[in-house]
Parts: sequence; structure tokens; C-alpha cells
Amino acid sequence: MGGSVRRIPEGKGLPVASETIQIWPRMGFHVTYRRKRMTPVRRWVLLITLVVPLVIILLKHTSTPVAEVLRHVVSLGGSQEEVSHRVANVLLVPLGAAIVVFFRVTLGIRVLGPFRSVLLAIAFRTTGIPLGIFFLSLVISAIVLLRPLFKKKLRLPYFSRLSVTLSTVAAIITVTLVVARHFSIEPLGRAAFFPIVVLCLTGDGFAATLRREGLRSALWRGAMTALVALLISAIAGVRSIEHILALYPELLLLEIGMIIVFSYFLGFRLFAFLNPPLPKKKKKKRAKSRTKAKSSPSEPYAVLVPPQADPQAQQQEKLPS
Repeated sequence: MGGSVRRIPEGKGLPVASETIQIWPRMGFHVTYRRKRMTPVRRWVLLITLVVPLVIILLKHTSTPVAEVLRHVVSLGGSQEEVSHRVANVLLVPLGAAIVVFFRVTLGIRVLGPFRSVLLAIAFRTTGIPLGIFFLSLVISAIVLLRPLFKKKLRLPYFSRLSVTLSTVAAIITVTLVVARHFSIEPLGRAAFFPIVVLCLTGDGFAATLRREGLRSALWRGAMTALVALLISAIAGVRSIEHILALYPELLLLEIGMIIVFSYFLGFRLFAFLNPPLPKKKKKKRAKSRTKAKSSPSEPYAVLVPPQADPQAQQQEKLPS
């Protein structure tokens, strides 16, 4: 990261280990960097996730008996083609999660949640990118149009509303398959491989963002989610990456360590200014009751006072007759 850097003393509202860094101060470009304080537990976690995978990889390339055992035990290479494809999808999930964290924490780009881009990337690999984007846009539009009906008109609770949304997405996929079969459109038939849950969660997240933050923010976050999914899908399409992850599954620990490094040391949020501004919450003005005390004539009232016992009478009662 080039340019001059000036550190500003931490303010009162920031955490203990926080500081604001100005990059190119003359240009007025600055970021707030909140550095995590390294505790012994965090050091050990970083040591395990970053060093242990590298040690295992180095041991695999030696000529020791331990290396032979590691190459046979800690490896997924040589699997069947179908199993290898499923394993590649599983191994790519932490890598996709690291990319999402890099976009959100380091670059500051807002997306629709931490896992939707990863799930969309896996779906794009199955259906293809053009058909996947078209079908995703179609389903999101349908969910946005039908969500007010389910929520406001029918007044369905959350679980029922989500279940009806799942059924609606399944109906859209069924209609698409009927059209593809009737008109013999073979590429359209791949829509059946698009996971229904992924479509439902993405559409529901888009609709919720549209309601809370407005159309501009919803479109931005939806587009960035699709962009990150396309990037993850492009990286996953590299055959050598699948081969490396299958031979060295210990890299999963390294990917977890990368996520921790992004969170602890690279939380710059460099391009957060590109995100649409959030709408200001309207403060509800509490109606102050200004009731004037009405002067009313005081009415006479009686107070009942219990009769007091006479001490001499009590003593006479105690005396034997």
C-alpha cells in the first residue's frame, strides 16, 4: 500500500487497540483501522492455522516414512470423477468464504450476507453463468413482487412466509422445465440444477434490504454479491486449483487463517465510500402529554379512625372476677 501514512491517536469512542490511518493525507483519503489486540489464544490460533498446513505440505515432499503416510492419508487425490467434483465444491467453500471476507472487511464492499456469494458460485458452476444470472434475476423479481402479498395482505408469520417462498421458487423452476421441454430448449432445462434454497435465501435477502435500505442499496448489494460469486466461480473453474486442494486438503486450515488475518490486520475497508449511504432512521417523536391540572373544589371527606382501646378497661378485663 503506497503513499504516505500518518497515524492519528485513537479517539475516545474507539476500542483500546484502534487507530485511524490517513493514506495520502493531502488527497484527503483516510481509513479507520481497528487493530485487534493479540491475546495468547489468538496467537495460538494463528500459529496453528498458518504454520501447521505449511509444515504438513513440507513433510509430504520429503523422503521420510512420515511423508509416505501423509501422502496416502491426508490426501483426496485419485478419487472418482463424481466424488472429485463434490469434494472440489466442499474444498472451495472456505476459499470462497475468504474471498467474501476480503471484499467485506478489507475492501469494505457490502454484499447480501457472508455465505450467499459462495452458494451462488457453486450454483453457477452447475447451471452456467449466463443462465444462472438470468434465472437468479427472474426469481428475485418474483420474490420482491410477492413478498408484500405474503407479509402485509396474508399476514403470514416468518416461517410460513419462507415456506411459501420456497414453494413459489419450486413452482417457477417447474414452469421453466415445462417450457424447456415443450419448446425443446435444452440449456433452459439446466435450471433444475439451481438449488432452490440458494434462490430463496438470496431473493429474501434482497427483498429485506430493499425494505430496510431502499432500492439503490439493494441493487448495489445484489450486484456485488453476484460479482463476488462470479469471481469465486472463475477461480473454482481453474483445474489446477481443484487438483491442488484435493492433494493438499490441509490448505483448509490455511484458508481459515487467511480469514482471521483479514479480520485482525487488514480491516481497512478501503472502498467503503462506494457503498450507497444508509437511510437515516427517523426518530419517533414521543408525544408529550401536556395535561393541565384542572382546579376542582375540594369535597369534604370522612376518615375512619379505628377506636383506641382504653388501657384501664384492658386491665380490668385481665383481673379475675
